[in-house]
Amino acid sequence: MQEIKKEKEQKLLLQGKRISLRPMRSREIELLLKWVNNPANIPFWYGKKKTLKQVKEDWKPHYFSDKDPYSGRCFAIIKDKEAIGMINYNRIDKDNRNTDIDIIIGDKKNWNQGYGTDAVSTLAEYLFRHFRLNRIALGVYAHNPRAIQAYKKVGFKQEGIMREDAFIQGKFVDTVWMSLLRREFNLHNSYR
Repeated sequence: MQEIKKEKEQKLLLQGKRISLRPMRSREIELLLKWVNNPANIPFWYGKKKTLKQVKEDWKPHYFSDKDPYSGRCFAIIKDKEAIGMINYNRIDKDNRNTDIDIIIGDKKNWNQGYGTDAVSTLAEYLFRHFRLNRIALGVYAHNPRAIQAYKKVGFKQEGIMREDAFIQGKFVDTVWMSLLRREFNLHNSYR
């Protein structure tokens, strides 16, 4: 079972097996910019470099505030007291009890360590328990099998493919849509 703690600043802290998640602060937007502009991440995130202004347009202030948790929230992925990535959930559809999520591990040295899998699982448990969601979805570029495998470990299932949905580094790529249902997560034991 996931442990939820409160930090000194009364900020939420979600404890996973290998990482913890804490709400990101608005002053950390430049760290997010650094991660999305990392050449290793560009093919899997925006597909091209972004300016600080562009990132701020995408990541509105509500992602860094606890005033309306239903509007979406960014969490820093913490390993050994260092932020190594970001995971977020977007606006929660209260009527249909669902949301979608995004994740980035900032530096290649932290890839293939299980941190992303743990972060997705930890956030999913929080969303299912705290908001009583029924479904969590995500989109991932088809040329990112590493991420697809991490999502499958948590229990996400492929729903469909949006063919040539994005133009990344000079070519069209497919987006794979995946989702996890509450009942599947509760029954899913291979990662937890």
